[in-house]
Amino acid sequence: MQKLLISLIILSLSSLVYAQKKNRTLEDNRHVYILHGYSASINDHWFRALKKKLENKNTRVTLISFPDSKHPDASKWQKTLDQNIQHIDQNTYFIAHSLGSITLLKFLERHKVDQVGGITLVSGFNQKIPGFSELDKFVDESQIQPEYFRKMKNTRMFISDNDPIVPAEYSQQFAKQLNFPYTVIHNAGHFLATDGYRDFAQLEHYLTGLLSK
Repeated sequence: MQKLLISLIILSLSSLVYAQKKNRTLEDNRHVYILHGYSASINDHWFRALKKKLENKNTRVTLISFPDSKHPDASKWQKTLDQNIQHIDQNTYFIAHSLGSITLLKFLERHKVDQVGGITLVSGFNQKIPGFSELDKFVDESQIQPEYFRKMKNTRMFISDNDPIVPAEYSQQFAKQLNFPYTVIHNAGHFLATDGYRDFAQLEHYLTGLLSK
């Protein structure tokens, strides 16, 4: 009887250790997706530097490459996300720049995703941009219901106060519609390499903290 009791205790402890190890594994297997914007590629600006900064044994980072970014097609960009993102849960994180922002949100809304690890937008917008009429159709086809995202956790938008492409007030309005906290950075342009953003220290600091929770 005593031997049976000892065996049961050992078995219970082994099961507990296995369950804890399994839970740690699930928690540590994070997947981060980075989406570029109009007229860009995965090799531009701060995208690869951010991937290098965030990626480790517990965090996989995928750069999404959209087709023909100089002549973007909303349906083709959605199809690209459909093909490259198969699973989303609380360990899935998204970072999107400029036109990639509404592309990402449209994708999440289409798939009725209501739980992610976090969403970070950079120079996000949801209205037509003066001087970029070639994007008007894309913007029209990518409209979302902002209230769908208002209860999501770990959201943030980074905005430049002198963005020459997306007016800062457009991004601020969009962030408020989404109920996303936002950070305004002085004199950051459109967060492009030509604006000095081959690295994005503020974004790296925020995401490093978020992923360490």
